[in-house]
Amino acid sequence: MIDSRVMWMGRDLGYRGGRRTGVALTDEAHLGELGEVYGIGTPARSTCGPIVAERTATEVWSVLRCIDTPPMLWNVFPFHPFEQGDQLTNRKFSPHEFSVAQDLNAELIRVLRVQKIVAIGQDAGAYAARLGIEIDQVRHPSYGGVADFRAGMSRIYGLGSLSRQGLLEI
Repeated sequence: MIDSRVMWMGRDLGYRGGRRTGVALTDEAHLGELGEVYGIGTPARSTCGPIVAERTATEVWSVLRCIDTPPMLWNVFPFHPFEQGDQLTNRKFSPHEFSVAQDLNAELIRVLRVQKIVAIGQDAGAYAARLGIEIDQVRHPSYGGVADFRAGMSRIYGLGSLSRQGLLEI
């Protein structure tokens, strides 16, 4: 069962993860786990060729394995913004794009009765703060933030220390 009162929120879909799956904070390597954890069966891949993994998704799913009730996974901008002419790039969404997503986010939070957002990264935290509910921000795991991300999630969920393999240290 999903805890829809809690939402983990990233900034936007990346080209190696959500662009390929359509699911926030989830890459192709974790589609099978998505089905198991959220009780939806195994989602079909929408791409051909080798399965592509993403660092952020790998870290997110290492924490999801350790908690009892999974949260809603979402992004401030629930689409993949890319550089014009190259879909295999990531860029930050524009102010206009955010304005379109802002109403969607507010309505989703209202309908699901979300009470808390765990913002993954500073960008997600800054935008989530505008939504008027409790925010707990953790460092984004990319660009050297893995240890801080794990420490933040351990603090929020009372997990102790997450190891480098994403498992609880005993």
